[in-house]
Amino acid sequence: MDWIKRLNQAIDFIEKNLDGELDYEDVAGGAGCPSYYFQQMFLYMTDMTLREYIRRRRLSLSAVELQKVWEIVTSLEDTAWRSDLSRVEIIDDKQFVEYTTSGCRTTFTVTVSKNPIDEGDFHGFLPVAVNV
Repeated sequence: MDWIKRLNQAIDFIEKNLDGELDYEDVAGGAGCPSYYFQQMFLYMTDMTLREYIRRRRLSLSAVELQKVWEIVTSLEDTAWRSDLSRVEIIDDKQFVEYTTSGCRTTFTVTVSKNPIDEGDFHGFLPVAVNV
């Protein structure tokens, strides 16, 4: 049972360090065993390689970040991130006009009808926990 606890500690270490470089030796060190044996144990317990797990988790976190950016960029109410805008005038649900601080006016027509990363279409990969 102690090795399950150590495996979960190693997974916690991976989760805390997903945004940086992960050395398999460091991950295995958290479980208290050599890298080769840790990777074999990880594959046996999770039915995926350590590399695949890390890749899937990073992709899931990237998709969440992309969702946040999409919400910010497509918001017509919150334009604080655009320092060149003085105001935005919404004409209807498909058109809006941006007025820059230099006085230029640009009319836009929205062609995308839904978020490409709509929550209904995105299935993230959650962290695993090993139990017996």
